[in-house]
Amino acid sequence: MRLLPLPSMRPSGISSVTLVSVFLMLTVGGAHAVPVPVTNHSFELPVTGPGTFVTNAPPPGWAAYGDSLDFFERTIGVLNPNGTTLYVEAVPDGNNVGVTFLTPQMDDEAGLQQTLAATLQTLTQYTLTVEVGNLANDVTPYDFDGFPGYRIDLLAGTTVLASDDDTLLPGEGRFLTSTVQFSTGATHPNAGQALTIRLVNLDAAPGIEVNFDDVRLDATALGTCPALPPVGCKAATASKGTLALARKPGDPAKNSLQWTWKGQATSLMELADPTTTADYRLCLYDGAGTILFDLPVPASGICGTKSCWKAPKNGFVYKDKLGNAGGVTDLALKAGATDGKTALKLKAKGGSLALPVLPLTQTPGPVRVVLTNEASTICWTASYGAAPSDPASTVKWKVKND
Repeated sequence: MRLLPLPSMRPSGISSVTLVSVFLMLTVGGAHAVPVPVTNHSFELPVTGPGTFVTNAPPPGWAAYGDSLDFFERTIGVLNPNGTTLYVEAVPDGNNVGVTFLTPQMDDEAGLQQTLAATLQTLTQYTLTVEVGNLANDVTPYDFDGFPGYRIDLLAGTTVLASDDDTLLPGEGRFLTSTVQFSTGATHPNAGQALTIRLVNLDAAPGIEVNFDDVRLDATALGTCPALPPVGCKAATASKGTLALARKPGDPAKNSLQWTWKGQATSLMELADPTTTADYRLCLYDGAGTILFDLPVPASGICGTKSCWKAPKNGFVYKDKLGNAGGVTDLALKAGATDGKTALKLKAKGGSLALPVLPLTQTPGPVRVVLTNEASTICWTASYGAAPSDPASTVKWKVKND
């Protein structure tokens, strides 16, 4: 069945193509975000009159995603809902919204995607925000009740870096804001590859259409580990912590790092507040002083649908099961009034965790780990000069601190 003119939705002609770049300045963790240009970010092209739509081609700057699109019953394009009852308030940006219209339901996702001129950079935090809309019913031959589900992906090359997989449910005729965040460390296997934004109708539940609007991507440069381990850091209590690295040959998704630390007294004030502005960074140096890991853990942020950071009694806890900050999934910071009571723990895993060659070099000095609070500049350190449990292993390296 062809998408026909309706009393409140009349097809409009396509105007000439113009490229639109979006610029938005934010402040994240004390560093300025730089906007990454997104062409036709709010789907204002093609120019479309109130109550009309254009669904015979991808919007300028965007491409089709999904094999089941036929630009007939299953199609993408733009809609200007002004003058209709499809939305109960003005669309978030401009007049048009992006259309992903899939009928009949085939449980076969499809949508829009755009490959950007920008490439994935190391030591950078990316924040992608997209408005997700759920049409209300209008006087049309289609039943827009329900919501088929959505997904928003940020990719580098063909690798999905981070996603919002249907975590929001906008009310009928309303939009909600989706936020996807991803951070890179000093290395990343996809560094230098083109970034892509993908907007998907999951076609997984009763409903026909998902709309998208105001697509914005910002990049915030993160700091770096100092060339030499800093001095004056709080010291670890001997043999009270461990450093463990594990590699799964042929399956980098199972690479892992775990670090635990107990040591010098630390007050809650010295931990600063990573729920708002205090970024953290873990640096790993081998015995020759080479930086092996540079893992930033940005302040604030959203992981899934919740804040990445929480503030339980006497400390802070960071959790991100997807490891979007360079592979870091957990960071626990517990203050302690006396030596040995302060406890720190970091876990990282996954393909974005670029493990160094094992075993680690322990000459002419020990391996060293430094965790730094980049707001207060207070740091915690431990050294590892003892032989690991299996000195010759190329897949596991574990040792207690000196």
